[in-house]
Amino acid sequence: MDKANAVTSPITPVSLAALAVAAVVAFVNYRMVGQQVLADESTTVITLSSRQPLLVQQTALLAQRLVNAQDPMGRAELRKGLLDAAKLLERIHAGLVNGEKGLNLPGRPSPQVRSIYFEPTTLLDTQMRTYLDELMALSRASEAELTPDNLSLHYIQTTVSGRELLDALDALVNQYYQERNLRISGLRRLEMGLFLLTVFLLLVTVWLMARPRLRQLRQERETGLRALNETIEQRAKELARSNAELEQFAYVASHDLQEPLRMVASYCQLLQKRYQGKLDADADEFIGYAIDGVIRMQALINDLLTYARVGTRGKPFEPIDCVEVVDRTLANLTTAIEEKHAVVTSNGLPTVMADGTQLTQLFQNLISNAIKFQTPEAPPRVQIEATRDGQETAWVFSVRDNGIGIAPEHRERIFGIFQRLHTSREYPGTGIGLAVCKKIVERHGGRIWVESTPGHGATFSFTIPDQQA
Repeated sequence: MDKANAVTSPITPVSLAALAVAAVVAFVNYRMVGQQVLADESTTVITLSSRQPLLVQQTALLAQRLVNAQDPMGRAELRKGLLDAAKLLERIHAGLVNGEKGLNLPGRPSPQVRSIYFEPTTLLDTQMRTYLDELMALSRASEAELTPDNLSLHYIQTTVSGRELLDALDALVNQYYQERNLRISGLRRLEMGLFLLTVFLLLVTVWLMARPRLRQLRQERETGLRALNETIEQRAKELARSNAELEQFAYVASHDLQEPLRMVASYCQLLQKRYQGKLDADADEFIGYAIDGVIRMQALINDLLTYARVGTRGKPFEPIDCVEVVDRTLANLTTAIEEKHAVVTSNGLPTVMADGTQLTQLFQNLISNAIKFQTPEAPPRVQIEATRDGQETAWVFSVRDNGIGIAPEHRERIFGIFQRLHTSREYPGTGIGLAVCKKIVERHGGRIWVESTPGHGATFSFTIPDQQA
């Protein structure tokens, strides 16, 4: 099939390459030869036409001097000079009118030039021939005939006293200049056309020669992109499946651990109730450690269960009034707020599309942390605000406190699961709260971050897309 196409195709890269080479050769030949010939021809014609007025003036003056000369020797020299000048003028005129090859002229004159020579209003050719006849007659006249009465010197005298013939010859020179400029302009346009044709043929040739390779590269790129997309899609499915399995495992594990842990806690509390004070002090201390460990284990499992439920037990999004969410959160935290004498204020909270339960959990974790991580010198102050982002596509919520702050190197780490910056004796907790916050925000299509300076409080910010924008 390819061979058939190669035989029947009228245009091939090889043929276009040959055309391009021919165009280049023609262009170079024109540049090297054509313009030089044009320059030589134009120079010859303009030079000869420019010499005519000078020769007419020279011959007219010689003729006048010859008629007025008294010395026979002087007359002979003037006669010879006049004859030579007249012959040269006659030859130049005949060459310009007829395009004589002996003068290396390009051919017969153009219609514009011939109109100056032969128009009835100008009759330059007739005037020049009459003038030349007068010159020849004067140069061949005998000594006795060299008087104005014996010779017809009308054009000679007219040329000496006026400029009619000279003006006509000057107009002829100007016409030659105009035609030369027109020819140069036309040849320059031809030069530009040849140049553009050469460039076009070269570009088409390069394109045709490179097209198979470009097609191959495009196919290779498409194949590579297709394979890469398939790999990414497969790994995304595997990752989603793995995350789902991990979430399900965490949920099942934490749920199934609840019952044996409650049993351990019940028996430890029974031991404490029945035998506290009846055994030695070490026994009471050991029982206290066991009960404390069970309580912390229950809190850890409950938080892990909450973390797993973010992705598996979430509710569909619906319009949620954030003012009501914050009010509900503050009601849940009434005891902590009263114990710490905390002041929590909010303003500018919008209505967003969200899971109301998870949004409550998000605010509760952030506000409880703001109340918990405080210095004893000042009561907690928490400010909750919401503003539009720069692109008007999301709401940016911020929870600002006056607490102990967070060092810059820990700003990313605190959002990981089980990541704690303090011991449980300093600040109670399991280290899952901010991880739950991050997971809730990401489920809603936003992001969460913190800005803080140690000792000067922290500002936790998160975004919720504005689906009405």
